[in-house]
Amino acid sequence: MSNKAKWGAYGSESKDFEFAVELPGKPQECTLEAQLMDWADDITYSVHDLDDFYRAHKIPLHLLADRKYDQERQSFLDAVFERHPERKGIWKDPDSLREAFNEVMVGLFPLANSYEGTWQERAHLREFTSHLIGRYVGGTGLRSKDGRCQLNVSEDLKLEVAMLKELTWIYVIEATSLHSQQFGQRQVIRKLFEIYWEAARNPAHKALFTPYYRKSIEESGGDEKRIKRTVIDLIAGMTEAQALAMHSRLTGVSVGSGLDEIVR
Repeated sequence: MSNKAKWGAYGSESKDFEFAVELPGKPQECTLEAQLMDWADDITYSVHDLDDFYRAHKIPLHLLADRKYDQERQSFLDAVFERHPERKGIWKDPDSLREAFNEVMVGLFPLANSYEGTWQERAHLREFTSHLIGRYVGGTGLRSKDGRCQLNVSEDLKLEVAMLKELTWIYVIEATSLHSQQFGQRQVIRKLFEIYWEAARNPAHKALFTPYYRKSIEESGGDEKRIKRTVIDLIAGMTEAQALAMHSRLTGVSVGSGLDEIVR
């Protein structure tokens, strides 16, 4: 069950979902708890991902913060606005977004070179990220609207966080080097689902499942939604290495010894 923007619940949990949305509130309106969760996620993705990928030399924060030359910064901004041509919602005012990004990156980022791991760099980077987290958490409050309590975050902070999140999109998620890997991973996941989904409906192949998932399938009573959910849970519970190993084994690419356990 979903809307156009975000998945909400599996169809097999429709009763639980309907019960949850009957809580007091307006239809299609986030609860205060959901607003807090979304904002906390935004802070995490905007700050911690920025930190991690700068250390990994994936996001050139030092070039984006350069006060003399704005070539890297302009290329990034062009890519962001190309990603959001709709100019709606938070993306409606490019000038405000550009100003918000410059406020954080040019105004606050402390390092002038790529990350090498010196203690001075570590200290400056920790101070920078701590400042941002304090800035966004401290700028969070509550307000009353139409008799209901809602999250209150200034528009300026929302713009900053939105632009910081774009760094990961532009430099990591949409990087050419990542696309081939993601394509292959999608093929692996799709093939695993096809194999396990077929096996779940064939009693002769029940041994492909560990006892935990086998019992869940047996207790489903033939309900296809519950069986699909079980198969999805099985695959989602695998690490990347386990998924690749199972794909190789189930497609006959690598048979292994037959005695080593990959997924429990």
